[in-house]
Amino acid sequence: MNAARAVGVILATVAAATPASAQQWRTLESSRQIRSTDAATVRVEYAAGTIDLLPMSDVLLYRMTLTYDAERSQPIAAFDEAAGTVTIGTRSASSHWDHGKSDGSTFRAELSRNVPLRVSMELGAARGTI
Repeated sequence: MNAARAVGVILATVAAATPASAQQWRTLESSRQIRSTDAATVRVEYAAGTIDLLPMSDVLLYRMTLTYDAERSQPIAAFDEAAGTVTIGTRSASSHWDHGKSDGSTFRAELSRNVPLRVSMELGAARGTI
């Protein structure tokens, strides 16, 4: 094997063993206390991963724990008091979805049983319990 070919084989082996980009896992916990018993709207946006959406009997409107890859997702935890709308979950950080790259992303939210809620969901490749 000549020297140029040997160097090419070594470089190809190193490139294959080096990850293209490291995942940057983050965890976000968010909640909102009930301030009114008026009906509220909860928007759930979640691109990919495991989702668990559960009821709770607490003084909170919602409680969320989110584990996400910061390179691929942006967390959402917003409350519009005038509209009575909560938006929680993640949005894709890029314009394309990398199939299988969100393994490990988890979204768990508990929603109040003490307030009438309208829930809308925009889900991507998610699996779990609702």
